[in-house]
Amino acid sequence: MITKNISDISREDAEIKFNEYTELLKTKNEKWIKQLQTAYKYLKDGKQIIDIYEVFRNNKLKNGLPTLALARADMDRIVYQKKRNGAGAFGLKTTNPWGSYKLTTILKLPKGTMKTMTSEYGFYDTHVPIIPAEFVPTNDFSKYFILFEVEKWDSIAPPKSDPILLARISENLFVVLAVWELTELERRLIRK
Repeated sequence: MITKNISDISREDAEIKFNEYTELLKTKNEKWIKQLQTAYKYLKDGKQIIDIYEVFRNNKLKNGLPTLALARADMDRIVYQKKRNGAGAFGLKTTNPWGSYKLTTILKLPKGTMKTMTSEYGFYDTHVPIIPAEFVPTNDFSKYFILFEVEKWDSIAPPKSDPILLARISENLFVVLAVWELTELERRLIRK
């Protein structure tokens, strides 16, 4: 489902880089330094890091919509906002007092990410799969994300199997924490 690890660095080299950025953080407090330190920490621990923009750029579309979705782990449903020029966004849809929709965005896909020739746009939603007990994070669910295959947008169809638990490093970089196959019971548990 996802593309290759974006870094082919050895665990030993990742540890050297991690230590370099840890030292640099003692004198510099730049956000990008902390993000690189975090990324190298995960790499030295043998984790895979993915560029979510690349994941969606390489994703096949079905009826002009992505076959993958990204949701926060604490969400029951995720909304995909299809935009013009191959852009899109994932988030939580809310209604304002005037009856129009607003999307609280968790991931914004830049223009040209989706290979779509259509100029139509709209909102589409689907259920988010559950996390099996063995992979449930011990701290706040809202800090984690689930990347998963969508069976069908705007339906009650349960998600396909093989979801991936992610933690965010930067706007587009995520670390893969766990991959699992949903049981039939887990697929059919629809959280409201």
